[in-house]
Amino acid sequence: MFLHLKLDRHDMGNILINNNYGDNYTVQAGATVVAGGARAAMMREQMFASQQDASEAQDLEPIEEGASQSAATAESFHFAFESWEQKPKEERMKQTIEAMKNEKCPLCKNNFFGHGQACQYAYVFELLRSGKLQLPRFYKVNEFLDYLNYLGIDGLPTDETINSRLKLIKGEFPSWEIVNGSENDNVIANNVGKRFLSLYRKGR
Repeated sequence: MFLHLKLDRHDMGNILINNNYGDNYTVQAGATVVAGGARAAMMREQMFASQQDASEAQDLEPIEEGASQSAATAESFHFAFESWEQKPKEERMKQTIEAMKNEKCPLCKNNFFGHGQACQYAYVFELLRSGKLQLPRFYKVNEFLDYLNYLGIDGLPTDETINSRLKLIKGEFPSWEIVNGSENDNVIANNVGKRFLSLYRKGR
């Protein structure tokens, strides 16, 4: 048999504020409920709290899969860039030249530094001797060729080939112009420089 009590406003306030669980009453959301004791009242309170947590969780906006993938991709690129920067300069130089030799040169019939295009090494040398781009610096073509030979780069041109092309380069990178050359020649020269810088600095 349950004992029904009449609560005045003062008693109700105490229950609401202090979570005062009596033997016969508990208050949830401002309503007086007949209970089977303090233990049962607390169990109902826990169920109510669990339902409230679940409701709040449903209101959270889910992380879009694309955003998660973009963050992972950016982190991967950042890690790859840091790993590349830690490589010795000799290794970065060798891998850069070898990578270009395996790439098709835009507006050319062959790959970078390919058949009939060995003079393109002159554009790389011009970047290295300028001293403006934080690259390994060379002052003489022979030293540059000896360095590439030391790295194991094959198919290198003669120093005469490079020197002949150097005499035709006018202006500053990335706006080189080739004396008596076509517009395509100008574009090719600057493309060689840009591709070399990208690969050497970023590894891609």
